[in-house]
Amino acid sequence: MFVKPTRYVSRVFLHCTASSYPHHDDIDVVRKWHVEGRGWSDVGYHYMVHRDGSISVGRDIERIPAAQKGHNKGSIAIALHGGGHGKDDFGKVQLRALKRFCEEINQAYEGDITFHGHSEVALRDCPVYDYRSLLGLDEKGAM
Repeated sequence: MFVKPTRYVSRVFLHCTASSYPHHDDIDVVRKWHVEGRGWSDVGYHYMVHRDGSISVGRDIERIPAAQKGHNKGSIAIALHGGGHGKDDFGKVQLRALKRFCEEINQAYEGDITFHGHSEVALRDCPVYDYRSLLGLDEKGAM
């Protein structure tokens, strides 16, 4: 599913939607939050991983995301639906899908990319899942 963009990318930022409502498990709902609620031109994330493990495409991968202020350039943004009930709010299927997708991205970049949580660059508890353990990241964010 992942197609490497032509623009320069060195980091992937992981997010959660911070909502656990089933009707929010929809990229178009999140797009509405970002476009109507924040005045952005599109949804801030490139991809959204749903509860059932499916992945939706959001913002065009060739466009810089609007997901981690001051750290968008050179990045890809991925959000998981959930997090409204804390770290245990994500299913195994969903987390496995994220891991496989990140492995696919890592392979496309031949390991020359790092993975980070939104919380590494913002005063937020996002994502609320343990992405470091899930992806087996080293101290610099490499898989």
